[in-house]
Amino acid sequence: MAFERQSSPADISRIASEILSLSAAGGLLAVAVAGPPGSGKSTFSAALAAHIGPSCCVVPMDGFHLDNSVLQDRGLLSRKGAPDTFDRAGFSQLVDNLKRGAVTMFPTFNRDSDSVVAAGGHVPAGTSVLLFEGNYLLFDTAGWRDLGAKWDASIWRDVPPDVLEARLIQRWRDQGMSESDATTRAQTNDLPNARHVVEKALPAKWIISNSASRTCMASVSAVEWTATVSIPISRQARRTLSATSPRLAIRIFLIMRSTPVGNAVRKAYSIITLFYNDPILQSPEPGRIQPAGHC
Repeated sequence: MAFERQSSPADISRIASEILSLSAAGGLLAVAVAGPPGSGKSTFSAALAAHIGPSCCVVPMDGFHLDNSVLQDRGLLSRKGAPDTFDRAGFSQLVDNLKRGAVTMFPTFNRDSDSVVAAGGHVPAGTSVLLFEGNYLLFDTAGWRDLGAKWDASIWRDVPPDVLEARLIQRWRDQGMSESDATTRAQTNDLPNARHVVEKALPAKWIISNSASRTCMASVSAVEWTATVSIPISRQARRTLSATSPRLAIRIFLIMRSTPVGNAVRKAYSIITLFYNDPILQSPEPGRIQPAGHC
């Protein structure tokens, strides 16, 4: 399994402290967390929000994916995730409305059902920091660049292309795709989108790099077969790990999807003991880390 070190505890603590200082001036502070798909924006935003505390709410741009039926009618379904497959105007209006307190509800996105959840999230009373996260929040192209003026501060997630590719392929594998289909989907859609986001990135106040990594291999045996696997840790596993005490052995149930016969059958599972110490996910209050949309 591959684990990427993303920043030190000092980095995230310092950014959280500076954001709190900025918010002390009063009003709602709008902070953007941007980067290509697969760069860990959601995980980072959840961890940062936990450091900032209950005054912070995460608002994901993914709630503005156009519906699959609309994309199908426009011939864009195979390009879902590209800039023109989002409701940019709707998201821009939401940012303005949230900043002035005109609304408190916002849509979220369910990756399992590949659909938007209307009013899936809300901004609680007492919120002073709105942490927006999405691919195109610092995107220097027509229409999108106007979002840049809405942020009081911004964070860019800088991740190497090979790490992005591995994560994006695994993301589709997690949705039940075969290795071949997941690779094709990532290479023909997600990675071109990622390159476009990087090429057109506007400057950010903070840049969080994700360059160093360490890899371990886990042998998995179950039922009638044995395999050795090397996979990036999933987002849900990161949340699970972040809710435990650091520097301890953590037992994870790994559900193995692929089998020689019946790709859709989750046939085997194993318990893997991992020693995990990813500082970015070590919150002062680990139990506060929640998925975006649940503040």
